[in-house]
Amino acid sequence: MKVLIIEDEKPAAERLRKAILQYGKDIEVLPACSSVLAAVGWLRDNPAPDLIFMDVELSDGLSFRIFESVQLSCPVIFVTAYDEYWQEAFEYNSIDYLLKPIRPERLENALEKVQAAAAAFQSAGHYRQAFGGPFARPGAGQRVSGPFRAGRPYAGLAGAGTDGGLPATIPGEKRDGVDSDPGDGGCLLLFSL
Repeated sequence: MKVLIIEDEKPAAERLRKAILQYGKDIEVLPACSSVLAAVGWLRDNPAPDLIFMDVELSDGLSFRIFESVQLSCPVIFVTAYDEYWQEAFEYNSIDYLLKPIRPERLENALEKVQAAAAAFQSAGHYRQAFGGPFARPGAGQRVSGPFRAGRPYAGLAGAGTDGGLPATIPGEKRDGVDSDPGDGGCLLLFSL
């Protein structure tokens, strides 16, 4: 798994890199980006990583601005000292939100969540579509209608393409279920707040 860290504080980026590398041998941590501008440039010029760890407040603005410039096709784990951005983070490709200082068990849980989602989506052939597809970034405050708590604000949506191969469940605390037909013949995985 190739992991990109977007963090403007070098000591924090290095601590995170070391902690990630302790998790498993199949992880390659790519050189870190330290600003919105650097991250946008890197993401435009390189193949998408498998996972991004992203600080929210960077030296040149909030990292959410990255999503205005590039379409990401991978999950994001937000890592920040601020708890006020968690709701906005889940409007993007966020699969978890970790508060600094990061507890090792929270990091391990987040990485396990990513690997479980990747395994489930890859077995169905939909990993990249799930995080980069048409449902990967709903508008702020978007409400979803369907059989799973209709009209409730949802934290994340993942499209599975049109052949419907999405597994019925994905491990995770915020799982509600799958809407088997979001209108395009594909599937939506709904994570509620």
